Amino acid sequence: MNGLKKNNLTLTKTMEDKMKTVFIISGKKYILKYERKMPEKEVLKMKSFVTNKGDKLLKTAKFKVKKVTEKEKERIFDIII
Repeated sequence: MNGLKKNNLTLTKTMEDKMKTVFIISGKKYILKYERKMPEKEVLKMKSFVTNKGDKLLKTAKFKVKKVTEKEKERIFDIII
């Protein structure tokens, strides 16, 4: 039983340690489904994005990256979508 608990703790810790990409749109924070820090060029190429809650964010003609903030485990894009 101890082995099972130990494995569950390891799995949980691993999930928390993953990289993430965050969008801030009009002051609201959206964490994307992709478990990595997406480069700005990739964000510019994509036509839509999926949040970790399953919502789809579509780009418009007004799309613009205002600011990119780099942290150890995440990359935060302040954008106009």
